[in-house]
Amino acid sequence: MTHDHDQDLLPAPAVAEAHEGQLNRGRMPTDAVHVTVNALPTAEEGDQVNLWLTGSGNEYVDGRTVGAGGSVVFAVPADTLPAAPAKVNVSYHLHRSTHLLGVSEVLHLTVA
Repeated sequence: MTHDHDQDLLPAPAVAEAHEGQLNRGRMPTDAVHVTVNALPTAEEGDQVNLWLTGSGNEYVDGRTVGAGGSVVFAVPADTLPAAPAKVNVSYHLHRSTHLLGVSEVLHLTVA
């Protein structure tokens, strides 16, 4: 199955607590990790961002509405992350009304 939008992937999300592709459980907050989605210039205020965080059989999905600044920050509960060692993939879809505007590149992280 081919996707026509592969060449137009939105920027990968960023995880504030990740350093050089790793989430170190000993150094991250115990409550949540923070995922920032900046889908500008595609995103407009009122668009919907659906975040996916998957790894080791775990899946976390959340949705937020884009504000005036064009970016969205998700607080992902730390207890939804898989136990170390694990690989985690973070990505999002951007929607306007019922129309899919695009999908992001995938951020690959290692939980250590």
